[in-house]
Amino acid sequence: MIKFFKEGKYSIAATKFKDENITVNIGFLGEIPARKYFIINKFKHSDENNQLFKDLIMYFRSKDKIENFVDFFSMNNYFYAVFKYKEAQNLNYKFDKKVCITDFRKRVKIFENICIKIKTCIFNNMPLPILLTMTDSKNITMDDEDNIFVNFDMRKIFSYQKQKEKYLENKNKYIVKIISEIFKIIFETEISYKYNRIMQLIYKKCKLGIHNSIEEIVIDIKNNIEEAEISSMIEYLKYQFRIRKYLIPKITKTVLLPSIIFAVGFLIYQKLKGPNRTAGGQSLTIGEITYSGSNKDESAKSINLDNSVALTPESLTSSKSIIVPKDSTENYEDYVVQDGDTASSISETKYSDKTLGSVITSFNGISGSLLPGTILKIPTKAFVDAYVSGNTGNNEN
Repeated sequence: MIKFFKEGKYSIAATKFKDENITVNIGFLGEIPARKYFIINKFKHSDENNQLFKDLIMYFRSKDKIENFVDFFSMNNYFYAVFKYKEAQNLNYKFDKKVCITDFRKRVKIFENICIKIKTCIFNNMPLPILLTMTDSKNITMDDEDNIFVNFDMRKIFSYQKQKEKYLENKNKYIVKIISEIFKIIFETEISYKYNRIMQLIYKKCKLGIHNSIEEIVIDIKNNIEEAEISSMIEYLKYQFRIRKYLIPKITKTVLLPSIIFAVGFLIYQKLKGPNRTAGGQSLTIGEITYSGSNKDESAKSINLDNSVALTPESLTSSKSIIVPKDSTENYEDYVVQDGDTASSISETKYSDKTLGSVITSFNGISGSLLPGTILKIPTKAFVDAYVSGNTGNNEN
């Protein structure tokens, strides 16, 4: 019969981790086969850690303690924190990019459920060492039915104490940064895909603590769900087609029909002109350049443009509102709104023309004043010039 050493009333089946400060064991009560297993954190007693243990005792004796908690006791100059243990895949393994088969929207729901658990613990004033143990992706496990469970392996509890000041300074932003690591693990496929700008941007905002709360992260994903779930070239092309399908009638009207008319006119001209009408060394003059039909390159001749008139977006839209359909191009740059920014001031900075503020507001689908911290998409100057030139007369108020 196998003999197990004891830690109090618990028989120890395995040791997960051990150093000079803490030993993490897996144990059980009673005889083999064990019905339930527990994770048993054994802390070395010291004057330096007394306050930490007092905080833990106060929390574990309160009505708000986590449901996984089983026991907390002291014996032989050691403290013991005992929790329920469940053998299951942790997040790092389950959502490894090479083996993950869970679809995107299901992963969004899983991420939301994890955020709800963490938010509940913050609301119930969970001590920082326990909270950060809970947010460690290696401690968060999931079974085959996607039920979320936390194994409280507290091996990092002493290093977490050093982060207390940052946490107390701004709890929400600090936890958002911690959750960014969970976000990265669950959505690694989308973040690493080069065409998925939106997930890369959400992750960057999450990592920098731009989101003010956990809820904002989830809302950010859900508000951009279609673009966010892109993880292949085919999905990217489908998405680009969906957001531009309204342009098909306009393209047909402005490009296809004139092309057909031109082609028919050209064929009629060729028929009337007869064969080889310009053959035999006859020259052809376009503007001030004469092509003689020889192999000599005369393209370097200069053309006088002194009398030409340049049509610029400014001259076309001096008293007009330019409405650019939302997300109608991928040629844009991200811009974070600063205090005092307006659509006109941003337009003057980016386009050297403050009358193009409506381009920015319509492309982002917003109205009213701009909120500092908002991330805008600013279409490139080349796209705006092309769009304005192709839509003169269609954007008047």
